[in-house]
Amino acid sequence: MQRIWDDQSQARVQLETEAVQIILFHIEAGYLELVNSVALEHEVSQVPDDTHRQLSQSIISQAKVFVALDDIIEKRVNELKNLGFKGWDTFHAAIAELQTAKLITTDDRLLKKLKTITWNSEAFNPVNFVQEKPRDR
Repeated sequence: MQRIWDDQSQARVQLETEAVQIILFHIEAGYLELVNSVALEHEVSQVPDDTHRQLSQSIISQAKVFVALDDIIEKRVNELKNLGFKGWDTFHAAIAELQTAKLITTDDRLLKKLKTITWNSEAFNPVNFVQEKPRDR
């Protein structure tokens, strides 16, 4: 979601920004469902620009599902940490897996690492996600 605030001078960033905007439109229209979590709220709270942070908070407030940390998530987070995952990516991956939600990220390292483990969900770059057929989501 934070991609929309990044420097748009690179073509890849522009494409990912456009894809994120499409995803956000689909969430607002009710075609997709946003899952909010403690991890997502923490990341948004770290956005340094007040306006960007407030807009991001407004976006995540549209989520119909909020995932709080519990013992099951914490157990999976620890398993992922033991596999070399770090930081808040660990929480995003654990929550997406346990919610059977799709993880959308611009982090190539995270996407690559998720392909190397047994992980019961799907992860996409935003551009790849919007290119998927709706019935495949």
